[in-house]
Amino acid sequence: MTMTLEAYKARVQNEILKGETLLTGKDLARRWRVSPRTVQNWASGQRKDGIPLKKVGPCRDRYRLEDVVEFEYQTGLGV
Repeated sequence: MTMTLEAYKARVQNEILKGETLLTGKDLARRWRVSPRTVQNWASGQRKDGIPLKKVGPCRDRYRLEDVVEFEYQTGLGV
């Protein structure tokens, strides 16, 4: 059974807050049970469907929760 993007977003609705919620690479590493380096690799484009990141300062990358949920849906990480 394939889940639609809307259904998946509804499933993780409690994680999506109003406004922009930003996560660190360490947050994502814990969430996905991978190393922080793996998160960096995925964000740097070493993966063709890499997760978008947002620069919030020098050497300070953050990931929007909404982008994370979309990435999880597309890759099956959160399912």
